[in-house]
Amino acid sequence: MAINLCVLFGGVSPEYEVSLRSAESILNHLNHNTYNIYPVGITKQGKWIYYAGTDWSRLPANTWEEYPENCPAAISPSRGQGLLLWREAGVETVTLDCVFPVLHGENGEDGSIQGLMQVAGIPCVGSGVEASASSMDKTVTKLLVGETGIRQANWYLARRESIEHNLEKL
Repeated sequence: MAINLCVLFGGVSPEYEVSLRSAESILNHLNHNTYNIYPVGITKQGKWIYYAGTDWSRLPANTWEEYPENCPAAISPSRGQGLLLWREAGVETVTLDCVFPVLHGENGEDGSIQGLMQVAGIPCVGSGVEASASSMDKTVTKLLVGETGIRQANWYLARRESIEHNLEKL
């Protein structure tokens, strides 16, 4: 029996284009006999769209949004609902076995998507909420690494106020 896998890509992030290229690579290498693949793109404006095509080269070309059979989509936070697809005939519900977030930067690697999956009860590829959030914030990462005794380069947190008032000293 095939696994229902939602591949999330795009996102409201400066790294949108990187995500599209990463998703193309992943989608080109997934075994289509093992997985029922549900590619869902998030536009730069935050709109979730189910990409109904199979030409993955449309992702980095940024023409995936224009595919005629696309439809609005969302992952429901209600456990058991999974992926919601707004088709012309009504809302289709797809039970998901796993979500593969291919989202870079803010709103993707920062724990937000992982939190949604945790609330929805859907397994998610990659780190969990805490690991994602703490590794996205480099100051938190440095503090955690320092507490474990792992050697690291010296660092200093420069805040706007300290730069404005102590630029020469910095």
